[in-house]
Amino acid sequence: MAPVVAVGLIAGCDVGSIRRSGSPETPRPAASESVRSARSAIAELRRASVPVPKSFTLQTLTFVDSTRGYALYARCGEDAKAKPICEASLIATVDGGRTWSVRRHPRPTATSQQMVVNANGAVVLLAEPYGWFLSRDGGRTFRHTGPPGSPPQDYLAEPGRFQIWESQTEPDRVVEYVNGRRRDLPSQPPIPNGPQSVKYDESGRLWAAGLTDGGELIVAFSPDRGQTWRRQEVPGQAGRFRWVWLEMSADASDVWLLAQHGEEGFPQLWRFDGAGWMRRPVSGPPQRVQSVAPLGSGALAVTLLNSAGVVDYRYRPTDWPLAGAHLQVLSDGTLMADRAQPGEVLLGLGHGTSRLWVQVIVQQG
Repeated sequence: MAPVVAVGLIAGCDVGSIRRSGSPETPRPAASESVRSARSAIAELRRASVPVPKSFTLQTLTFVDSTRGYALYARCGEDAKAKPICEASLIATVDGGRTWSVRRHPRPTATSQQMVVNANGAVVLLAEPYGWFLSRDGGRTFRHTGPPGSPPQDYLAEPGRFQIWESQTEPDRVVEYVNGRRRDLPSQPPIPNGPQSVKYDESGRLWAAGLTDGGELIVAFSPDRGQTWRRQEVPGQAGRFRWVWLEMSADASDVWLLAQHGEEGFPQLWRFDGAGWMRRPVSGPPQRVQSVAPLGSGALAVTLLNSAGVVDYRYRPTDWPLAGAHLQVLSDGTLMADRAQPGEVLLGLGHGTSRLWVQVIVQQG
């Protein structure tokens, strides 16, 4: 089982007040015993009938931000010669899922169909055996970029501008995507086994995290997009870690370091305060976590199998309808939750722990 993971997308720069000591952050009193939604748990239901035959199956439903979303449907089987065939239908919304419009798929009949939408809103389709197709205008037009074995850089850059490049022969390294093309950094972070996670803000600051052979955390910081690096102390480490990763809120006000010893147990937390990493003890944490996502304002959203909560200096249960959901932070700070219900996603509008939850449902026919 892999560690709990959520994706944060980056914009802006504000890391809070300067702290010089390495002691844990002083707990603040909780405003309440639990976090409640401003209205009911689901403030708005957006149910839309979409122009897709019921014989098609939903492959992907995703959002770029609070307004722009895409869904790919496919109907797969065999043709008269018993060869695999998949017909595709692509739809898009620009009003947060209230209404949906058909987009012309460049190769609606193929042997397989896939879609990826990156943080900048580029729509990337793979229709085998014809290859890759790219749209940067909301799916209104597509251009062919290459055969199946040559994915476009917009697809490769989907995880973010800076990401980990995995190697079979040497330690993994941090690379940068500029105008859709990968390039090596001037220097690599001083992490002997290679970094496992990287986050950045738009000012050019980079953090990379990894582990020693003995399971000790290593964090390296670059103030200049990888020109130079220096290690940062991570105080209060306890035990041998197996996983480490970084999270950042959408406005870059919160940078988090999370580490786990094993498959169970709540991650140990550190928060960057502008000068260094401060251990963040959590009172009453749950033991089995499904997903974690940075909310901003010094808080994390946490989903469990049967409930959800918020972590600042303690774990506080919420009435948020996120039980068992996988969380993703979108480019504008909206929280998207996937509860593995076909044709449904939840959008958490707002900032920090102040969220209105919108349920988006697409129905065919």
